[in-house]
Amino acid sequence: MSESKTIRKLKNELIKTMPYFPNTKEVKEELEAQSWSSVLFHYLNWSARLIPTRKRKVAIKPYLTMDSRWSECETDVLRILTKASLGHDLTDHLSNSVLSKGYTSKENIQRHNDSWLDKDQILNTKGFYHLHLKSGKSNKGNIVLFVQVTRNELTAVALFDHSVFDSGSPVLSPERERMRRIYDDIISEDLAPGSVYMSHPITTSGHPIFLHSMTQQYIHVINQVDSRLNDSAFHSELYEGNEHPIPKKPKFCWHIEGLDLGVYESKTHHFFIYRYGHI
Repeated sequence: MSESKTIRKLKNELIKTMPYFPNTKEVKEELEAQSWSSVLFHYLNWSARLIPTRKRKVAIKPYLTMDSRWSECETDVLRILTKASLGHDLTDHLSNSVLSKGYTSKENIQRHNDSWLDKDQILNTKGFYHLHLKSGKSNKGNIVLFVQVTRNELTAVALFDHSVFDSGSPVLSPERERMRRIYDDIISEDLAPGSVYMSHPITTSGHPIFLHSMTQQYIHVINQVDSRLNDSAFHSELYEGNEHPIPKKPKFCWHIEGLDLGVYESKTHHFFIYRYGHI
């Protein structure tokens, strides 16, 4: 696909924002050599591991309060839920790897024989985000809070220690087995007895199928709209019915904010969303 100035600017911004590893000039140049649509996919794969900052209704599943660790962890959990309800940034509660391992090459994945190097297995297959009870880059502790997140709600599901991430052994750790049972319970809550359900479907590469679909939708929007970004008639359409006046000589560029795709006017900082992210 051809790259206009605005598409090239978007591509460069995504590469600048997205962490890659190893953090070397060679990996950066590898990304720069890829098509903008490929870079967009890698960016969304990484960005979907973050929790966009917005106010959310919070809820608690009974698995959490029934845990013997609840009394010890209650204060920290409620602090996280308060942050979520107020729309505060939860990034400091995510694993450090989320902010350092965004993109890596296929060669690096093959060298380590680990297809999950640049992906969160539990998030992609079960839809659970995990938050450390303590914020910051160090001393996060061994206990994590699993949550489900939508655009409007964050549900605290259960507490686990880090053995929940052990997946290499043929025998599942007790925590991982408990996580699977909880997931099955939640998924089957509204299903009739004997019903069959499909878990979060992924491709052979480990990427969620919805991520491919979302990327294609974003590519379609960009291809349809990009040539009009400097069109005055298009500017009038954007501001029609808007309480804000059109700025003189507006300057639009593509922008992704919290997984939402839109066009951004740099003088007024107006952001016109074309596609909303899934959370």
